[in-house]
Amino acid sequence: DLIKIVEHFKSLKASIITFGIDNAHLKKESYPKLVASYRRLADYYYRDIMAGNFYEITNFTEVLLQIVFKERKVSHCNAGLSYLGVAAEGSLYKCPRFTGFDQHKFGDIDRSDEIAARRNAFVEQLRRNAGERNIKCSKCPFMLLCGGLCHYDLFKRGKGDRDMADELCLLRQTIYAQVLKLYVRIPQE
Repeated sequence: DLIKIVEHFKSLKASIITFGIDNAHLKKESYPKLVASYRRLADYYYRDIMAGNFYEITNFTEVLLQIVFKERKVSHCNAGLSYLGVAAEGSLYKCPRFTGFDQHKFGDIDRSDEIAARRNAFVEQLRRNAGERNIKCSKCPFMLLCGGLCHYDLFKRGKGDRDMADELCLLRQTIYAQVLKLYVRIPQE
């Protein structure tokens, strides 16, 4: 119940709330419930905004900002693009969640040439958008907002960066659809 969670953090005077779903441990049959909860949360959030109760649910506001600033995404996040994870011994990975997985290692901290080459190969693999990596993404109206799925979530399912996981896709599509509803319902002034 995402509304209950938001209400709890609002009672603690939190002004920025982010939901990071642990997809590695969420059962496939739980996704429809989560989708319904996100829909209810969007309506709840709209009512709060209209009542002048301002706080941020970054799962929604980040997408709103993408729309406002016309930002296109080439990847789910900036893992391997604008940041890397660094292990204690100096190995660099495309994301901190990949620490210790050699196939996701970009190099060692003292080998900048190796890191640059691996990063460039990763950027080339991502290409310009998710639709070039996955036919299902190419047919999605949210492709340029989404950028594809989380590299780590796909990895944990035994999939690669070009693959898809329908339940994760449904969750992302729900968030984008709810954000679009918020965007058109909130008065522009």
